[in-house]
Amino acid sequence: MSTLRKCSLMIAVLALAVVLNCQRPTPLTPEPLDTEDGIASISLSPFNALSTGLTRIVVTATGAGMDSIRKEIIPTAGLLRDTLRVKAGDRRLFTVTAYRNSTAVMAAGDTVNLAAGKTVNLRLRMSFLIPAITITPTEKTVAVNDTFSVYFKVHKADSLAGVGLRLLFPQDALQVVDLGREDVFLSSRGGTVWQFMFNRNNTSGEVNLVLGVLGLGKSVSGEGLIGRVCFKAIKATAAATLTLIADPAVNSNFGLMNNKGTVLDAFTIGAKVTAN
Repeated sequence: MSTLRKCSLMIAVLALAVVLNCQRPTPLTPEPLDTEDGIASISLSPFNALSTGLTRIVVTATGAGMDSIRKEIIPTAGLLRDTLRVKAGDRRLFTVTAYRNSTAVMAAGDTVNLAAGKTVNLRLRMSFLIPAITITPTEKTVAVNDTFSVYFKVHKADSLAGVGLRLLFPQDALQVVDLGREDVFLSSRGGTVWQFMFNRNNTSGEVNLVLGVLGLGKSVSGEGLIGRVCFKAIKATAAATLTLIADPAVNSNFGLMNNKGTVLDAFTIGAKVTAN
């Protein structure tokens, strides 16, 4: 074989080797894990009682160097738990707002330093944005034949001069054994608490309460207890629902009345009782 032919063959082999080497797939480099994010954990235990009447919950996250994040949650029965993945950084502001249709009812917020790859539990204490009446506690577990008390509480009151409500309860599982007023809040500005109505009916399963604050300039603002109901659990039940009604369309004395005589339909939150 001539020298020229040997050189040509060698060049061809080298060229083929170069082509094959270029076509050989490069080993895949694993995609790096996204370590720039942290996770905010949301837990709102009161929502197992709040879910009735609330139509949506909106969670937002904001902070320097990140895009704002918004997440909408449809409330259901049970403990509300969720997570939000957010770019790590200091002073990440999280807000949670609960709505009834288009009305913002409650809100809470927390600011945290969020480390990459870590989970932070948000500390959220929901506060009312509108006037409301609630039962506290929102959940109670008792033994059959035990007696226990629940309280009516007013929230976000502004110049409150009167309050009226109806409590509905399952009379086959619970019976009212005592009623009592809680006057500290309503009399906090020196007014006299006048009881227009505070009665019970264990046959129909209801309690009616109408109170007024008498005295010029004695109306009160803020939040506080207004009354107490003592029940006896007469039968085992997994979920006896206590329902509050404060709608002036049901009774003109129901709702929260300010010192100008305007009666408001207050947002209400009931409670759940378990008897074993």
